[in-house]
Amino acid sequence: MKLASPDATPAAPARRSRVPGVTTQIFIGLFIGIAIGYVWPGVGVSIKPLADAFLRMIKMIIARCCSRRWSSGSPGRAT
Repeated sequence: MKLASPDATPAAPARRSRVPGVTTQIFIGLFIGIAIGYVWPGVGVSIKPLADAFLRMIKMIIARCCSRRWSSGSPGRAT
């Protein structure tokens, strides 16, 4: 039977992150965007170029992932 040495320090309990999860952050951003668009519609119109650029970047990422998948084929399936 082993006894714990007096020099051993107990492991500290894991601390939870203070940052909310990704899904929570997405919903927070969604609700903030809706509130700002409702209260100050001019702000939404003024940042439209930023929103369009963001959507174009997302489309580029998705298109690249899809084309890479299609060009590589399914390596495990021979026809």
